[in-house]
Amino acid sequence: MVLILSEHQDASTVEVLKWLNHFGITWIRINEDDEVRFDCLEFAGNQLAGLVITINGKPLNLVEVKSYWYRRGWLHYGAQYISGKISNHSLVNENMHQYLQEELDNVMEFVHRYLQSEKQCINSYLSAKNNKTYYHYVASKAGFDLPDTLIATQKKDLERFSDESGRGSLITKSINEMFSFTHDGKCYRNLTNEVRQSDIQEGNKVFYPTLFQTYVEKFFELRVFYILGEIYSMAIFSQLNAKTQFDFRNYDHEYSNRNVPFILPASIAQKVKVFMAEIDLNCGSLDMIVTADGRFVFLEVNPVGQFGMVSNPCNYYLEKRIAEILSQ
Repeated sequence: MVLILSEHQDASTVEVLKWLNHFGITWIRINEDDEVRFDCLEFAGNQLAGLVITINGKPLNLVEVKSYWYRRGWLHYGAQYISGKISNHSLVNENMHQYLQEELDNVMEFVHRYLQSEKQCINSYLSAKNNKTYYHYVASKAGFDLPDTLIATQKKDLERFSDESGRGSLITKSINEMFSFTHDGKCYRNLTNEVRQSDIQEGNKVFYPTLFQTYVEKFFELRVFYILGEIYSMAIFSQLNAKTQFDFRNYDHEYSNRNVPFILPASIAQKVKVFMAEIDLNCGSLDMIVTADGRFVFLEVNPVGQFGMVSNPCNYYLEKRIAEILSQ
């Protein structure tokens, strides 16, 4: 049996499930809005005899699960928290609720750790949080070329960073994840944007922590999908379009970027493997830039990024490959 934790709207999960059906593999999917409750954990004879959760009222013994894919989302077990009145004293009430919440959190963390360590596993909830700043640091240790980067709060530091010799244009982007929301029929989001000298001059002396990087002139971009030591890469010729020059996610639907399969040089592929092992990810999507002089510049990795955009144009059939791994 294959267990998958995902989100309702994730199209990649649906494609993988089609392949599991084709292979005749039994699967259970948990979405972020399914009600999950802890039921029972039992150790007997020096081993785990049972670990049962219920999903929308139906029991599942996780010991019987053979493989696990953390795609996205979380186990929604908030309904099991005790929120009622325990004491007439508010402080006692508050502390008892906190204690009981931590008790439940502890056993549910064991669920995630058990699935990650004991099953044929692709990704994990515990390693899904994307700490770009830490990953940037680890990538430098793995030997990648990186854009010069500054996270600052004061104009004087940004001016110094901008004025230092060898640095041309600057860009700014999220420290964490891309931000987006929909309101009144319109989608609002942030993308990677150029920082002009006039922006710096007119800016405040003190500002909220913001990330700046040197703009790297690209020959083309790379999206690299990594899974259990296997690497699938795609070149994106986004620099040919002014709309996608700074961020290919600023899609031009009329004149789409050209996307083609790409084989990483062995030395770069080895750096990818070292980097992914160091951050304890067995699956993820990496973004890089290839410069005109042949440098491979690391930008970021997304543990749960979209891979259909690599699979379909390049005929990699990654959904099938994921299903095959889960079926082993």
